[in-house]
Amino acid sequence: MPPVHSGDASYATVQAGTLASAMARGNRSLVAVVAIVGLAAVVTAVGVVGGGVLKFGGSSTTTTTTTQPNPLAQVWPQAERAVAAAEKAVGVALPRREGAPAPALRPGVSTGVGRHEVVGFVPAYELTRLAGVPFSDYSELVFSSVGLLGSGALDRGSFGYTMLANGAARSLVVNGHHAGDPVLLSLAQVNQPIIDSLVASPASHAAVTADQVAALLQSGGFDGVDLDVEGQNAADRAGFTKFVAALAADLHARNPSWTLLVNTYPDSAVNPQGFFDVQALAGAATQFFVMAYDMNDQQIPSATAPLTGTVLSDATVLASYVGAGLGSKVILGIPFYGYDYPASRAGVPADTTGTPVAVTYASVVAAGRRALWDPVSETPYSVFRRDGQWHQTWFDDPLSVTLKTVLAWKAHVAGVGAWEIAMAAGEPQMSEALLAGGSVSKLPLATGS
Repeated sequence: MPPVHSGDASYATVQAGTLASAMARGNRSLVAVVAIVGLAAVVTAVGVVGGGVLKFGGSSTTTTTTTQPNPLAQVWPQAERAVAAAEKAVGVALPRREGAPAPALRPGVSTGVGRHEVVGFVPAYELTRLAGVPFSDYSELVFSSVGLLGSGALDRGSFGYTMLANGAARSLVVNGHHAGDPVLLSLAQVNQPIIDSLVASPASHAAVTADQVAALLQSGGFDGVDLDVEGQNAADRAGFTKFVAALAADLHARNPSWTLLVNTYPDSAVNPQGFFDVQALAGAATQFFVMAYDMNDQQIPSATAPLTGTVLSDATVLASYVGAGLGSKVILGIPFYGYDYPASRAGVPADTTGTPVAVTYASVVAAGRRALWDPVSETPYSVFRRDGQWHQTWFDDPLSVTLKTVLAWKAHVAGVGAWEIAMAAGEPQMSEALLAGGSVSKLPLATGS
């Protein structure tokens, strides 16, 4: 088991599993550029572990506490075995001392990873920043996103819809297809009252959605749909499941080649009070894109996607989905961004003293600061001082992404994916890390689209 930070119980407690849902996750077209620049951390507690009691945020207004054993803690042993196997496969000596220089990925190392899927998200506002992105390293691209209204209709005022209407998204489809990548159209909503309305009449509203999105898929040459509806109301659980089932059936009837990728939360496989009933959704969804990021408490500078060392981490997330029999449908979401935290001090642990700001991997590289290593989460970070204020920037790099990819391979899930690929534009080693020495499994393009 990786070490814990000695002498600071508060850090270990917080690292034990706070799932923060921030605007940098999910429906970025609705929050547009603020998801990258000047991000205000809008945090909704979805799952907080404290004092041995797991609390699930199953409602947008209430939090229910259960005294049942933490199901994520129960998968810890197999998760840690998988981490050890991934570390061995990557073959890098990982520091066990906090703040040691971050190690580099050894070039040409054979990790044993084979053919797997690699999904890349492209927000509408990033269409002009894709120069140098190696589309051939991906098996599927997702254009994000067109808004969903409570009636099931598409939001023609959303930025993604505008970019479709003016033809700006066409080049992504053409270039993706040229690289052999199917391109999906993402439909998104994070506004809870709108989601409540959407699932209130799931069958009729799904029919409206299917009718309107089918026209866009056909005219734009898309190969299917990504559904990014990020609800927080447990009362919507059954309604959303019915909506997805009806939508999938309608789309399949129109074109059996269209796929349906559903975005889900890291704890969804073990959260019986959460928005996503992944067991029930499995029959309708082609695959799940598990948004395994923003898994930390932003009150303490820490990794947004810890590989291990916390109750909620990539290791336990994968173990929980696999344990639920869903491994073949899982795409592990990996962030190509991190957060810059105003910090109370240079050392770890520290307290956050202001609003964290989302930073892209490309901007981290451009800053040129020395990367340090956190042996608890097995991710890098950097420390600097500006205008008398300490800052800690926590992020993922090619080594930490490779560790995540190898971990996913060892878990026998379908593959990995990135939110989002333009954040590493000019840094192709991040896309290469999603391959981890293996090869990309190309998916078939839809016919008749």
